[in-house]
Amino acid sequence: MTDVESDEELVELIQRGWARYGVSLVVGVVLALGGVLGWRSYEAHQLETAEAASTAFYRYQQALAEGREADAAVEAARLTEAHGDTAYALFLALGNARDAVEEGDLAAAKAALESGLTLAPTEALKDVVRLRLARLAIAGEGGAEAALRYLETIRQGETLAG
Repeated sequence: MTDVESDEELVELIQRGWARYGVSLVVGVVLALGGVLGWRSYEAHQLETAEAASTAFYRYQQALAEGREADAAVEAARLTEAHGDTAYALFLALGNARDAVEEGDLAAAKAALESGLTLAPTEALKDVVRLRLARLAIAGEGGAEAALRYLETIRQGETLAG
């Protein structure tokens, strides 16, 4: 401890410390508070965006389930435009590809999967799309050679290991 003999010396010591370090202390506290508040704001925005994308995808699915294809198309366009960088846009593309395959339209399925390849937010999801493109190539005109080209681009576990 310090050798403070009176209250006046203690007050003088505190005043000297404040004069020397007060501005740095205030700046540090303001920066720390700003960082915490900024991070919380960012997290809240991310959560809000994820919830909005989920709600848009739900509305799309509900419209499809109720047989309202026109409404589903509108919801799909909104989802792709507003949340095209989320996995929900990829799910939409994968669903469109599935529907096209069920209707026998392999060209539309390939187009939907190729758009899904650009929409996939992670390499693991891109690999899922590549696998589906390979399966489609085997079933369609591309054959085994085209399927092999898709399969060769799969990263073979690199995204899981590191």
